[in-house]
Amino acid sequence: MELATDAPDPIAGKCVLHLHQALPRMRAVMRFPADAPAPARVLVALFAKREDFARFLRARKAPQEESYTLVEDSAAPILAAFVLDERPMLGRLRRVGMEILLKAWFPHGPPWLVEGLGEVAEDLTWDEKGNVTLDAGRGHLRDLREKVLASRPPLRIPLSQLVKLDRAAWDRAGLAAYAQSWGFARFLVEDPAAREARMLQKVLARLNPRGDEVDNLRRAQAAFQDDEWEALETAWLDFVAKLSETPGEEPYRRAREALEKGDALAARPLLDEAIARDPHYERLYYFRAVALSAAGEHAAALRDLDRALALFPEYHAARFLRGRCRSALKDDAGARADFEACLETDYRDQARKALEQR
Repeated sequence: MELATDAPDPIAGKCVLHLHQALPRMRAVMRFPADAPAPARVLVALFAKREDFARFLRARKAPQEESYTLVEDSAAPILAAFVLDERPMLGRLRRVGMEILLKAWFPHGPPWLVEGLGEVAEDLTWDEKGNVTLDAGRGHLRDLREKVLASRPPLRIPLSQLVKLDRAAWDRAGLAAYAQSWGFARFLVEDPAAREARMLQKVLARLNPRGDEVDNLRRAQAAFQDDEWEALETAWLDFVAKLSETPGEEPYRRAREALEKGDALAARPLLDEAIARDPHYERLYYFRAVALSAAGEHAAALRDLDRALALFPEYHAARFLRGRCRSALKDDAGARADFEACLETDYRDQARKALEQR
């Protein structure tokens, strides 16, 4: 596999080196067979400015929803990324790198498998000796536990139904499909019993490299017997319940409880502690900004929101709150830009109202 980039700056060089090292390790962690196809060449296009990134994607008619994407090209797959903070950027490179590996093998793989393994690739980390481990999953785990499994009304999709979703149905299912695909893929990769039974390998072995999505959905389902699903669901839920929390989870939970009670003052030191333990988790900065904004400290909140958005550019709640903080600081142009950027998100109604009031 050859990696190429035309971005010579130090971060770009580190990104390309990381991806070069990560791709074979990801294949090993997922226990791909040695003869599994891989792309001969991967082009990495990195951009320091969002407008250059957007222009590159528009020219190739590629989707622009994320800060990173895979662009199909006749010469080689192009991993295009908008360079932000170094650590999350490396995770996003692994995310798209896994998609590249899977598409080289199965151009039309089941959505739950492609998306799930891609998200698991973000969780990978390794030490200087090359030993690979999986971290706690940060937002993935919280989304799955709190927003899906514990939701009222229930959002959980039975695994036997999740594996039947085609791309359109998977997209419509939203967070439930996204979070559960990650959780199920992580179970297949990490759970000792699932590894012993080679469940993931059984799924991969059944897929047809020349098959369409419908064919491969059917083939993936056939890796499990009809009478296995109930036991598999129980084992998966037990696995998710035992996954370790992130380093800052305990003070973060207490801070959220304080904020729900309207006690922003009590939440702030807890969020300071959580950030000290886990400085790469965007939600910690967002909720500290919520506490700071509630106290009228909009400039300090703005700094935290900038950090949250650097870690996760699609954090729409953070962008909307940043617009409100900029408005409070009389930065009319900045506030308008943030509100307008929210018009195509779940915050469209609030953003539209904020723009109308200006």
